[in-house]
Amino acid sequence: MRAIEELKPAPRLAGTLPGATLEGTADKEEASASCVDDLGYDGDGVTRQQPVYSWDLEFKDRNAYLRAVQSLRRAWAAHGLAVKSLPARERGEPGHGLPGIKTTDENGIDLLFGPDYYTGKLVVRADGGCVRHR
Repeated sequence: MRAIEELKPAPRLAGTLPGATLEGTADKEEASASCVDDLGYDGDGVTRQQPVYSWDLEFKDRNAYLRAVQSLRRAWAAHGLAVKSLPARERGEPGHGLPGIKTTDENGIDLLFGPDYYTGKLVVRADGGCVRHR
């Protein structure tokens, strides 16, 4: 959520009313079938999950989005995170012409800001990886 709060200019959360909170608007999914313990290696009471949270964002225009990418790149770098560029997709692909960025935070959570690979919608996504818990 900190990633969204640091975006300048601030986006609007897609499909929400003004003033919507980040906590109430995240799409949560369980990713990666490979995270499931099909073979029973984990002990009793151990569960595996791969939580992924994402927020669809809307910007006034392309320039506002590109400024937000640069702003978030600077903010992530200021937090000591290594920021990787995601090149713009080719014409005809979802989200074509819009670059993105990604990093891994200090807790090992993968963060992405850019067009969704499948839909092209602008998103911030946090992927916690495969987690074992009781």
